[in-house]
Amino acid sequence: MAWSDWTGAIGVVSGVAVTSVFGLITVRLTHRWQRRLRSDERRQARGDLRRDAYAAFLIQTQKMIDDVSAWMDSTGSALAPPDRVAAFARDLGTCSHERDSCERRAKLVAGSEVRRAIGAYGEWFRGACAEAVREEQPGFSVWEKHENKVFDAMAVELDADMTVPEEQPSWIRRSWRRLLRRPASVPA
Repeated sequence: MAWSDWTGAIGVVSGVAVTSVFGLITVRLTHRWQRRLRSDERRQARGDLRRDAYAAFLIQTQKMIDDVSAWMDSTGSALAPPDRVAAFARDLGTCSHERDSCERRAKLVAGSEVRRAIGAYGEWFRGACAEAVREEQPGFSVWEKHENKVFDAMAVELDADMTVPEEQPSWIRRSWRRLLRRPASVPA
């Protein structure tokens, strides 16, 4: 084989090698970008789902507070005509069912802190509804104190969903791991 034949063969092989390296680098970078994009989309979807569930829960809770408070304000006495009591009980049952389903939905999408806050709020809320219907105190007079705890926990969780974590390149993570790894010869 003549030198020019070898030169041609070396050029072809090196061209294929260089093209392969660029192809592998491109595939690696594209795969990393797509993985990061999917992660961001999942985080965004989780945040949207939580925001919708939390909003529905808070709206239904406020609706039930308004319904119970309106009943107390409109009756003016402990006893009302039987037809109004039956209608009130039916409306309250429907409203309570809608609120409970929104509470369950919010608990399904919530993190542990929000789930705990919703549980505590739910216990207080049921007691406050019973007190309000029986026209006892405090009823809903301190509702903001209880609702603020839930609202704050939800806000923290939603902020965490919207925060984009900063990622270090993998070669930096590997380098730090190597530097921080204890040598086998050094006692603990």
